[in-house]
Amino acid sequence: MKIRQLRHLRRHVEVSQSAPDHGKEKTTTIKTETHEVIVVARRSNQLIRMWCEECGIEVDMLNPEEAAAIAQVSTRTIYRWIEAGQIHHVETQECLLVCPKQLLR
Repeated sequence: MKIRQLRHLRRHVEVSQSAPDHGKEKTTTIKTETHEVIVVARRSNQLIRMWCEECGIEVDMLNPEEAAAIAQVSTRTIYRWIEAGQIHHVETQECLLVCPKQLLR
């Protein structure tokens, strides 16, 4: 599994100056907007697309290791969140899957 994070940063700078004889200082306002895209590359190109009951939508589910990498926490933390009911998950006969929608909030 390979996780790649792509960030796009856009800055908008506003500068306003007052006349030098009024003794006021120059004011600069910087607004920053960041967009982030996370790419999960799996060895098998097979997506695990399932219905998330809590979200009410179909999503590409993640295994706990992928979820931990995206949330930038340990795998144990993912299991704790699942046990506490803090993130949506589905248990199948083969594996435990996590809904990615709540990982980035």
